[in-house]
Amino acid sequence: MIIHKPTIRLVDASVLNDYEIWFSISSLLFSALIAFLVAYSQNKTNSTLLLAGLVFAFFFIIAIIMAVNKRRQLMKSKEEVTYKASGWRAESKK
Repeated sequence: MIIHKPTIRLVDASVLNDYEIWFSISSLLFSALIAFLVAYSQNKTNSTLLLAGLVFAFFFIIAIIMAVNKRRQLMKSKEEVTYKASGWRAESKK
């Protein structure tokens, strides 16, 4: 099957970079959150572990909200470019 008019979706590179950074930060924060909650579940006498877990939960929520916001910006700023098989002609669709 030959595609006569392939379409490529382009996104803003700076927003994509921000999204990837916030997604990575939220992943690290979630790992730290789980680590402190597991440590607290094994030693319930140390409330500092629970407090640290709650702090990481707060920062995780902020980071995941930022990642979702950047993802929405990516979807809004996408542009589609269509190429012809015999050559290329950019047709911008927003």
